[in-house]
Amino acid sequence: MASNAPTPARAGIRRGLWWLLTLAIAVLAGAAMASLGLQLAWMLGPLLVIGAGSAAGLPLDFPRFARPSGQVVIGAAIGLYFTPEVSALVAELLPLMVLAGLGVILAGAAIARLLEPLAAIDRTTAFFASAPGGVADMAVLAAHYGGQAGPVALAQSIRILAVVAIVPIAVSLSGAHGDAAFQPLDLPFDPARLVVLLLAGAALGYLLARARLPNAWMLGALATGVAVALLELPLSAIPGPLINAGQVLLGTSLGLSFRAGQIRWLWRLVPAALLCTLLLTGLAALAAWGIGQVAHLDVPTLVLALAPGGITEMGITAKVLGLGVPLVTAFHVIRIAIVVLMSPLLYRWLAQPKPPPSGGASTV
Repeated sequence: MASNAPTPARAGIRRGLWWLLTLAIAVLAGAAMASLGLQLAWMLGPLLVIGAGSAAGLPLDFPRFARPSGQVVIGAAIGLYFTPEVSALVAELLPLMVLAGLGVILAGAAIARLLEPLAAIDRTTAFFASAPGGVADMAVLAAHYGGQAGPVALAQSIRILAVVAIVPIAVSLSGAHGDAAFQPLDLPFDPARLVVLLLAGAALGYLLARARLPNAWMLGALATGVAVALLELPLSAIPGPLINAGQVLLGTSLGLSFRAGQIRWLWRLVPAALLCTLLLTGLAALAAWGIGQVAHLDVPTLVLALAPGGITEMGITAKVLGLGVPLVTAFHVIRIAIVVLMSPLLYRWLAQPKPPPSGGASTV
């Protein structure tokens, strides 16, 4: 009797068709939002539509290389802003970036105390779910210290999705506009040299990924773009349509992080994580306003720089809105480094459950 099980070839064709359908939906969603004149339409449209479809249980799918590909394009485009003059300004503000990074991780540790009872999760899980770091990095650390990786990954995904959906729209509605001092290296578009730029960024991203660095593909392409801008190498500008394509890849990949099974399983965590994300975002915006007044820096740029979102998403937001791309990116790079390095130490100091004192009277 012939087996009804699908052959590997049929399974591959079916998966490829779902990839194409998912991409078609994402592009249509981005185009629809772009036709309304909304900022960051090519990322937010796919994120919202694909996220809703995925959460509803549709078997939407996308190749694993989609997100790294989008990160390479966006990372290289952002890196081209780091001209010698701008890089000197970024270096000047490095102490402020370190202080801001420490402030954000301390705020996350405080908010974890609120998330713990609201979501009915243990203290270790709540701590790493609230730390504004990478999804995978925080989930791995949570599992290492005895927490639950699943709730941490979902809470971190909710944080990034909420910040990406709220902050760009809020900054755009504020009427913020760019500063002429922050412009990318002036290069002509050259297809062959563009391929060289992107391949170099992808190669470095691959090496960093093999070394298990967080945000490896983004950082590899970013470092490549920074090197091109600093050394004023004669490569190529990155055209707008390619940047839009990178946004589609990122938005679609983020949207697919929502799965119906996850949300039903952790129904109590979702509203609690949203509430805590809004609180952390509000505190970051308040800190941005205070720093802007004291240091005489552009407040909308600082709002993006301190927002607890991802490097890629906040960097492309700054680029689309014409704000201080190098400052936003540098703030987030420093913040991620501090979170990854300091979270274990801060957890052991503040959040790790303390053993009962030895020799004490027991209660029954």
